[in-house]
This record gives sequence, structure tokens and C-alpha cells, in this order.
Amino acid sequence: DKAELFANIILQKGKQENNKNQIFEGYFKIARTKNLKGENGFPYADSLIARTKNINNKDYPAKGHILKGILFNNNSKYKEALEEYVTALELNKNKNEEQLYYIKKLIAILKTSTEEYKEALPLFLEHYEYEKLRIKNESKDSRTYIASIFSLANIYAKLKDYHNSIKYIDLGIYESRKYNDFSSYNYLTMLKGINQYYLKNLTTADEILSQTLQGFIKNKDYANLGIIYYYLGKI
Repeated sequence: DKAELFANIILQKGKQENNKNQIFEGYFKIARTKNLKGENGFPYADSLIARTKNINNKDYPAKGHILKGILFNNNSKYKEALEEYVTALELNKNKNEEQLYYIKKLIAILKTSTEEYKEALPLFLEHYEYEKLRIKNESKDSRTYIASIFSLANIYAKLKDYHNSIKYIDLGIYESRKYNDFSSYNYLTMLKGINQYYLKNLTTADEILSQTLQGFIKNKDYANLGIIYYYLGKI
């Protein structure tokens, strides 16, 4: 609710000052917050697309279609989401490298949802390699970099390549400590525990999952608590 309030202020201020970039950002953020609240964000996405269709800069018009793709994806309308992402790729061309790899990551997430894991893997690999170069060269965005490592570890686990998954989990844990960024830490350790379960290392799996449990209890992350309790029960 607070996020939507601030997004509306951004939009109103943008309109008052005739600041196009601020108007675009307002529509984008309102659509995202409404979607996260389970409300209809599509009218704002459509307004954004309509307002930016003749804009030609590094973000637009591609960003409006990215937004609409995300909304479709979150509503499990994967065909429609993919169409929007493909349109965004075509509009982006080579104007914005960061946005290009973001779209590829979104398509990989979609492919994961539709259980097309082999198609998702090379896209996650591309995104990881891009983020690895970016953090070495100029970016301080450790959260996105470490999240790209988790995505790669997760897709290897989906492909039942548990040893490769653990290799990237250990890298993610190392980088979390290096950059003092623990936003993905609990998810990495939970995945490691699940992988150890499937590798039949039950004592190790039990230890890792039991330790990870406390982090999710603290954050009130009930969805992942359910997953951990499920695997502890299986063990």
C-alpha cells in the first residue's frame, strides 16, 4: 500500500512538471505494485505502452512490454508473457545491454515455470556471465549478481544435476560473504539441503535444512518454511 502511494505521487508529480521520464516511471511502478497486491495493473501497463510507442531511447518502448510480460507471467499466462518479452527483445535491439540480459532472464524464469528447464539453462548462464562481468567492471549491484548465481544453481537442481547445483550454491555463499549481501543466502542454503537430500546425504541435508529453518521463521517466509518442513519430514 505504501509503495502504491509513492508510485502515485511520482506519477502526479511527473504530470504536473510535464516530466516524461517521471510519468513513465510512475505508470511502471503503479502497475507493478498493483500486480503484487493481486490487483489489476494492466491498464497502467497499457498506458505506458501507448505513451512510449514513439519514444526511442535505451529504455523505451521495450520497457513497457517487459512490464506487461511480467504481469502476464505473474498471472500464469505464459504464452502472452512470452509474446511481450519477444516484442521487448525486438524493440530493445542492441540499445540497452542491461535490459537485453534482463529480458533473457525473464524468459528463463518463464521457461522454468513451464518446466522447459533445458531451454532455461543457457539463458540463465548468459545472465550470470553478464552479471559476473558487470560486478567486476563497474556495478556494485551484488544483489542481482548473487541472485543470478542462485538462479543457475536452481535450474541445475531442476535438471537433477545436483553436483553442478551445489558448485554454484557454494559460489553464491562465498560471494554473499565477500560482498556482505545475504539477500539470497537462506535460499542458497535451503537449496543445498534439498540437493543433499536427493544425493542421499540425509544427515547433511537434515543439518543444513534445520539451520536454514531459523532464517525463514525470522522473516515469516511461510512458503519456504513449508518446503523445508516437507523435506525434513521426508528425511
